[in-house]
Amino acid sequence: MVAEAMLMAFAESVDAADVDGLAELFWLDDQRFAAIGDAIAEPFGRAALVELLASLHAQGQPGDATSWRDVRAHRLGPDVGYVIARQRRGDTWAWATLILLKKGREWGLLHCSFAVPLRRGQG
Repeated sequence: MVAEAMLMAFAESVDAADVDGLAELFWLDDQRFAAIGDAIAEPFGRAALVELLASLHAQGQPGDATSWRDVRAHRLGPDVGYVIARQRRGDTWAWATLILLKKGREWGLLHCSFAVPLRRGQG
């Protein structure tokens, strides 16, 4: 339930171009926070995500409606879980992985990665 709620909150924030709402989903103050994107050469942390969110905030335009399929959520313990899902990007579906961490009574995202599937002959 928590995983699906986090996915929905993530999608709603992206769809509405709600950068502040999106930032609130992440545990940005946790030194373990990291993200991976297929358009970015290496994993990035808090500073790069804050910069990315600021540039999105400056654009201020809602994005395309985000949709998910093949959602699989797994709990690793009482305070940790992860979600694997496919997110629609235009005409393609990208794999997304979100790692969720519970601190006190709240859940947040400690890690996210997004990758467009490789076509044959790539990588």
